[in-house]
Amino acid sequence: MAARKKPNDSAIVQNVTQSEIGSVVTQVYLDNTLKSDIACFVLDRKVAGLRERSLSYYRNELGYFAAFLEKRGVKQTTEITPAHIREYLVKLAETRNAGGVHAMFRAIRAFLRWWAREYSPTDWSDPTEKVTVKSPKIPPLAPVKPEDFKKILSVAARTGAAPATVLCS
Repeated sequence: MAARKKPNDSAIVQNVTQSEIGSVVTQVYLDNTLKSDIACFVLDRKVAGLRERSLSYYRNELGYFAAFLEKRGVKQTTEITPAHIREYLVKLAETRNAGGVHAMFRAIRAFLRWWAREYSPTDWSDPTEKVTVKSPKIPPLAPVKPEDFKKILSVAARTGAAPATVLCS
């Protein structure tokens, strides 16, 4: 197991409750567990100014990943291997499309990169560096024909609506 540098304030901060920081985490314990690391990551992202929707995404998706890992006996971030990530992504592909699988991989990668920066572990390498996930190719939408665009603008003029309102609805 890799040695891990503890934050300087770990002795002071025993736990942070939901009432103190809103809906980011229920409780954060600095106890070196994967779940604690994920909660600290979400808290860090909140401090960085991410929107609640992004925080919720990280909290939920990484929570699913943590539950998957827990069933395999993984309790600490340092125990995650490339094989765990690959197995999880293959399992996930049974119920999600390629874009959903890639989004999950990006969440895992963001978490592990944050963890490496936060704790500067020795004798540990990021397992996502050994996992390759093909980026989904999403074809661009067909462009709007000029005559169709003029029709849209004429509807705006007829109804008194702002053109942007008609274009975005």
